[in-house]
Amino acid sequence: MAVVVSRIEDLVEVEAIRQLKMRYCLGLDSKDWALYRSCFADGARLGGGVPGSDSGDPQLVGPDEWVASVAATVGAVKTLHTVHGSIVEIIGPDSARGLWQYTQRGWGRTGGYYTEEYLKANGAWKIASMRITPIFANSGDDVTECAPGSFEEVAAMWPPLSRPWL
Repeated sequence: MAVVVSRIEDLVEVEAIRQLKMRYCLGLDSKDWALYRSCFADGARLGGGVPGSDSGDPQLVGPDEWVASVAATVGAVKTLHTVHGSIVEIIGPDSARGLWQYTQRGWGRTGGYYTEEYLKANGAWKIASMRITPIFANSGDDVTECAPGSFEEVAAMWPPLSRPWL
């Protein structure tokens, strides 16, 4: 019975993380920078997928610097971020990880993956680390072009977990 309860509790936690990711998209697309910032843990490390950046390992920054950079980059341009095809795994009572496919339109057109880790503090899930790996960038100009990643790169960041009850 304990395994069944654990699986149901995991589903509740996974749904809370999915709602967190939706708030991330809503904050970004509505330019509600306070909502967007609230999605990140104070000690979060974030990077990747920034147009005009070099390929290779992204520079990781804290949440305040990340939000300021994103706000300055997208400005008032209308954007639409969608996340889908997600895998969210609960690792422990206060930790989880996620892999999301994304597409973004409005400020260029890009698609790729978010690889994330989450922590739960004071009953709320937050993004503790996030790496964006664009797989394609079709912006039409050099200014908003993202260095493409690869499926192999994303797969290497996503080792399987041992979940005996699955």
